[in-house]
Amino acid sequence: MFDPGHDHDFCVGQVNMPEIAPRDAKTFLANPEMKGRIYVFFGPDSGLVSDRAQKLAQKLAGETGEVIRFHEAELDETASNLLDGLQAMSMFADRQVYHLPDMGRRLDGVLQAILQLADGHHPIVVEAAGKGKGDKIIKDLLKSDGVYLMACYRESARDIAQAIDEHLRQKGHKIDQDAFAHLTDILGEDHLLTISALESLELYLGPSPTHVTMDMVAEALGVRQSLDPSAIFDAMMSGRARLVAQMTIARQQDLHPAVIMSTIERDIQTISNMHGLMDQGFSGKALFGKLFPKVHFSRQDSLMRAARLLGPTKLREFRISLLESEHLQRRDDPMAWGRLERLLLRFSAA
Repeated sequence: MFDPGHDHDFCVGQVNMPEIAPRDAKTFLANPEMKGRIYVFFGPDSGLVSDRAQKLAQKLAGETGEVIRFHEAELDETASNLLDGLQAMSMFADRQVYHLPDMGRRLDGVLQAILQLADGHHPIVVEAAGKGKGDKIIKDLLKSDGVYLMACYRESARDIAQAIDEHLRQKGHKIDQDAFAHLTDILGEDHLLTISALESLELYLGPSPTHVTMDMVAEALGVRQSLDPSAIFDAMMSGRARLVAQMTIARQQDLHPAVIMSTIERDIQTISNMHGLMDQGFSGKALFGKLFPKVHFSRQDSLMRAARLLGPTKLREFRISLLESEHLQRRDDPMAWGRLERLLLRFSAA
């Protein structure tokens, strides 16, 4: 079986007992069991699912191995072409790990197809965000040999606090207690969103070590305002005139562009999660009942409208445009407001 040459004393896998307890996640990722055929990350925190899957794939590949990432577009309806590709590459390639990100509605079929592979193929790491222990495919996987599963739940306040502390320490920053408490309070709904928010804060602070105050955190990421930053995104979906009006109010209230962008990034992730559930056939109340993180009922109509107006392709373009405009979050950019408004107008409803 594939082994990049590491020592592996930590072994949690047993026949028909392949589940990794959440408390053992960090230990397993640091020194994973190499005898597995398939590693599946599932659960409600899509960001944590993606982050851990990527880390494990790279760990399994080692320094000289290669991670090959498949995409949903590369699969046919039965996933038979995936099987053919995996079998062929396993015969002729060395030190490869196959990483399958979330496959949407094809996920169950893909996992069932992978289970049919004969022993001896290279390791496969699969993202199954949104799946739970009650889903049939997860139950089937729990009965399968050589399969390791790890549930990814919302991070605890302690995990969030540790992530904040480690991130700031690496950059040489110090932080006031009230600012630290506020960060811990507002972060944690999704792992990747937490990382994104910390990166936004880092961009705002600049490259030099800084003593972070509550005012800095509030300006970079936001606190409770008379205008909810979510109103900007909702206005986008209602038309350009409404967006311009809301942006005017936000500017009058000195709502920093970084706060708006951070809020929009969270909404984009929510809509992406909604698209995944829609692919699985969910709609209406059933969709929002399944959706995680949960959203307030007052925003359900606007988010559903956004999910229809911003299809997966356009949503991806919007996300990329925001990432390419990270400089707008800097506190010393006098042109940030105008540039941000033009960016949002590009993706707003007519």
